[in-house]
Amino acid sequence: MTKGWKRINVPEPICNVIDKLADQEGRARWEIVASALATYVGLQKELDRKLWYIFKFLNSFTYLKIALQLKAQGIIGEDFVKEHFEKFKKTCWQIQERLHIKTEHLVAMIQSDLERNHFNGSSKIVMRWNDEVKQIVKNLLVMKPK
Repeated sequence: MTKGWKRINVPEPICNVIDKLADQEGRARWEIVASALATYVGLQKELDRKLWYIFKFLNSFTYLKIALQLKAQGIIGEDFVKEHFEKFKKTCWQIQERLHIKTEHLVAMIQSDLERNHFNGSSKIVMRWNDEVKQIVKNLLVMKPK
């Protein structure tokens, strides 16, 4: 394997953008391309990380809602709901600790509704929870990488 330089062909409009950036920044073409590639790889890793936490968060929330619906229908008991609420709380804690996105308000809201037996399948309560979940997912999507 030779060490050195290789050539690649790029469409003229792309080359023009590279040349413009190189000129503006006083850098060589290859430095612009290398910087763009490094940024792309970093963004891909960060996107994968965000999507993993969003997936985990939405799944645990969905499991909790299903458990609550099944309990309201008398199909399962309280222990099953508690188990899924604990898993949901753990996921929320991980998001808050690792990604610095506030989730404690949602956990407190759900816990309060559950302690007061306010969950009876009411769509008003679920809509309120869903709104908070949606906001947390938005925050996860737009958060800046650390």
